[in-house]
Amino acid sequence: ALRVPLGGLRRQARDGQDDLARASRRLAASTAALGRADRQLAAQARLLTSYSYQGVLERGFALVQAEGGVVRRAGEAEDGQAVTLRFADGEREAVIGAGTARPRPKSKAKPAPAAPQPDLF
Repeated sequence: ALRVPLGGLRRQARDGQDDLARASRRLAASTAALGRADRQLAAQARLLTSYSYQGVLERGFALVQAEGGVVRRAGEAEDGQAVTLRFADGEREAVIGAGTARPRPKSKAKPAPAAPQPDLF
């Protein structure tokens, strides 16, 4: 019969448990560090998005571009100059000072609701 000393096995098991506990602590620390890095990366991505002119276009503004680049001031554009208007959903061509501005049609008055809205509180 094969005899294995129990003291050696116990010591190996205890050492293995210690190694496992150390590895578990390192894993937990690494997981926490990755979580922090993920949150920092998400914050940087939001900041980068906030710096993008595309967000400004989404709010209803337009970017005016001419052959020389971006037109930032009215004095930089001359009558008859072709420009590109960039909107959030696409581009349109335009000519500075061309024609007269068309008045916006007046919106029709909204009909009154049939019944008053019930109180929500």
